[in-house]
Amino acid sequence: MVSPEILTASLTILGGITIFLIQKFVIILFIQPHQEFKEAKSKLKYLLLLNKNIYTNGFDENKIKPEFKETVLESQRDIRKEWANLYVKYDNLILKWFSPKQKEMKKVYEILIYISNSPIIRTNNQKTNDNPIDINSKINDIFKVLK
Repeated sequence: MVSPEILTASLTILGGITIFLIQKFVIILFIQPHQEFKEAKSKLKYLLLLNKNIYTNGFDENKIKPEFKETVLESQRDIRKEWANLYVKYDNLILKWFSPKQKEMKKVYEILIYISNSPIIRTNNQKTNDNPIDINSKINDIFKVLK
């Protein structure tokens, strides 16, 4: 028969290991995805604020400096990258209780793709993005969902 001291020590060690494994399981499956989603939301909101003046204006290809043209195109590529990042991070969430609803996120995705594909630099008589106020209100809609 095993002495009570050894049995107590063994059960304490097994209990500690079990609690440690449960803690890691909860962190990896629930907490970490929410932190990553929160980071993706923050990066996207920062990018939208930083480049809002670019997204809400149209530029004539003949009057724009090559360096700024590259900045405009890069800002659109960045939006596309952050859209993909946000999409993946939202999809990784197991519990979406404290996150925006699927329908709201779909609206955010559509707006981000719209902004990344909209013609900011016009050539000849090409029309640029829609009304800047409309783009601005769409960006504000993203902020409302990703609060």
